[in-house]
Amino acid sequence: MKAIETVYKSYRFRSRLEARWSVFYDSLGIQWEYEKEGFDLDDGVLYLPDFYIPHLDCWIEIKGDFDYDHEKIEKFAQKGNTIYVFCGQIPDPERLDCSGPSYDNDSAHAFLNIEINGENLISQDIHYVWCECFSCGMFGITFDARSDRLPCKESYDVWWSRTDENSLYEWHEDKKCKRTSPNGDKEYNGNSLRLIKAYRAARSARFEYGESG
Repeated sequence: MKAIETVYKSYRFRSRLEARWSVFYDSLGIQWEYEKEGFDLDDGVLYLPDFYIPHLDCWIEIKGDFDYDHEKIEKFAQKGNTIYVFCGQIPDPERLDCSGPSYDNDSAHAFLNIEINGENLISQDIHYVWCECFSCGMFGITFDARSDRLPCKESYDVWWSRTDENSLYEWHEDKKCKRTSPNGDKEYNGNSLRLIKAYRAARSARFEYGESG
């Protein structure tokens, strides 16, 4: 089935699903660039990622299902790029929990992270989702919506260096948010009110008459 091209904010998206994700980003105030740049992956393989997210320095590919060209995206990751593949429809905001959308692949919500691990070895892991920092409100993509892993947070080494209550502020990194979960690595926040509202806006957006969502 051919996807329906959709116009939103003067961009002609290749599918309505891509346009809906743009509404999601706009609802959260996230800067995005659509089809920013094409890449030559060698051997005549060309690749044009869907979205670039500047504040995360990452790329996002939107797919309607799990049947896509894995090899091309893996080659892109091998060039040192961080890319997430979001498969399926916009998550149902009424079914979110603190770790974001369901793990169940049957629900068509599987967000895949592809990155380099070691010497050009591809590492893939499912359930990388959008989450929000409890402290500063930054939005990012982490495994299981663990907000303590967001780039706004202090380093794990700094967190680990806290030996008692008196050191809580002594070891705090300047201009960094504190890690707040007991092990310094979780603090799930994949169903914040702002995320729920953004998913609702994306799912309910109408484009037939040039509406902006």
